[in-house]
Amino acid sequence: MHPILRDFINTSERLVNILEKSYNKDQYLETVFLRLTRGFGVENIDNNLYIELDQAIVNGHQDASVYLIFISFAISFTCIRKQTERSRVIQSIGFSLSKENIYPEVQSYFMISNAILSFYERKQNECEQCTKASIALINKKSPRFVT
Repeated sequence: MHPILRDFINTSERLVNILEKSYNKDQYLETVFLRLTRGFGVENIDNNLYIELDQAIVNGHQDASVYLIFISFAISFTCIRKQTERSRVIQSIGFSLSKENIYPEVQSYFMISNAILSFYERKQNECEQCTKASIALINKKSPRFVT
């Protein structure tokens, strides 16, 4: 199991902390992912980060679950910056992935990111549906999703 995925599933650590200790600097998506998490609460970010985000999405990742965690975070990242059109494109990529070998915790995280997007678009019913779908997927004993 990939170290990012392992810590995502088995801990409640913040993604930025997980990535800082586990990312592979030679893996483009993981490097961009770390930059995104570090920039999440920063008001002004380098515009090149959006280009890097797009390139990381195109490049993908060998681990489908890590890729979907990245996609999920990217949806939230772009939402808070009022780039909902970009968020929708990223969301469509996430929905196009096969969920066959993706851990339920990661699928749940993806559904929460979709709920966040729906919230920003003021689509209350869709937001509630995504939240319910996320809750249905989680392991109630998971440290990632304390219930």
